[in-house]
Amino acid sequence: MIVICVGDSYTDGTELWEEQNVPGYCLMTPDIARSSMVYNPTTDVLRKDLTYTGFMKEMRTDWSIHNFGKGGASQQMITENMFNNFVRIRMEYPNEKIICVTQDTFRNRMTFCSSQKYQLEGLNVDKIDIHMNNYPETSELVSYIKKFIDEETLATQFYSQAFIIRDFFKKLNISFLNFSFYNHAYTYRFDMSEKIRAMKSEYMKTVDIFPMGALQRAYDYYRIKEKDAVLPSWHLKGQYHEIIANDLIEYVEDKFL
Repeated sequence: MIVICVGDSYTDGTELWEEQNVPGYCLMTPDIARSSMVYNPTTDVLRKDLTYTGFMKEMRTDWSIHNFGKGGASQQMITENMFNNFVRIRMEYPNEKIICVTQDTFRNRMTFCSSQKYQLEGLNVDKIDIHMNNYPETSELVSYIKKFIDEETLATQFYSQAFIIRDFFKKLNISFLNFSFYNHAYTYRFDMSEKIRAMKSEYMKTVDIFPMGALQRAYDYYRIKEKDAVLPSWHLKGQYHEIIANDLIEYVEDKFL
């Protein structure tokens, strides 16, 4: 059996390699921590196995588990990532059972093509000035976003992408589940648009696991507070990914096997 996992930095393992290998990393300020992060082909591979997918591999050695998480990914990127990798793996292993696990991201992210990295990147609209510091070549894009993109546009984009990938796998009769690390309903509790509230309600019907977010699940299980459970840039510490892995395995075995 093959399990395909996609998501943003939580699935990608951002900060987890540094937690284990950079002295004093957990006590750094966010700015110092960002300058201490190490990205290269070796750490990019190693950090993925420090997430919940690494624990899943240890718990179920007979499952072939693939982690295609990407830090900063928008929901559109996550949807494309899942679709492309599913199609590729299904063509390579046409007779294998495939289960697809999507870790949804935040609604405030867009997608753009970076002329520096020659690839798609996520853009946090609520941190647009920080984005400009990292990608100065996108000044025209930033001007467009400030003038034309609002919260309703972003929310519509998010839910549309979430529904597309859900319905795609439903049509193919492929086992699929999605979850968030954060509490989606609480984070967006102030939605004013009736249209967006309706879309959010439909979206929440698909979140059968971690309805209050995987972060809250870890906080409750280990009886810890958020400030003690997260790294400088607010990613969950590696050890607390274990309960998430355990719950995902239990859900998969109960619903799909």
